[in-house]
This record gives sequence, C-alpha cells and structure tokens, in this order.
Amino acid sequence: MSWGPVIPPNEVTMAVEGTKGINSYYLVSDGSTNSYRTRIRTPSFAHLQMIPEISRGFMVADLIAIIASIDFVMADVDR
Repeated sequence: MSWGPVIPPNEVTMAVEGTKGINSYYLVSDGSTNSYRTRIRTPSFAHLQMIPEISRGFMVADLIAIIASIDFVMADVDR
C-alpha cells in the first residue's frame, strides 16, 4: 500500500506569487512519502511587521487607517 510518491531526501524552497504577495514554501524530506518538515510563509506576517515603520510620526487615531490599508489575513499570521 502506498500513500504517494517517495520523495528523495533533500530540502527545497519555492516562492509562488499569490494575491496578497509572495507565498514561500519550504520542505524537508527524509526519504519517506511525507515531508519531514513543511513551512509555509504567507505575506500577511511580513505586512504586520511593517506597522511600526509605517506608523512612525502619525497619531494613534491614524493607526486604524494604517492597519486597514495593509490588507492582511489574520489566519495567515497565526501559521
């Protein structure tokens, strides 16, 4: 019984263009049918890291408009 193709032991990083930016995929295989480690990085986390830089010099009331303009997905940040 097989669960899929056997992935040779190695690691790979791939970037794919998404609707909100670049999605990054990192896979590490140990030679079995499943990956040993999978890491998916979406652009939403990087967008949230820009908030201190963007909001410098603005008032606290402007922070609502700044956060709304970033257009992030909170479920992506939680990964």
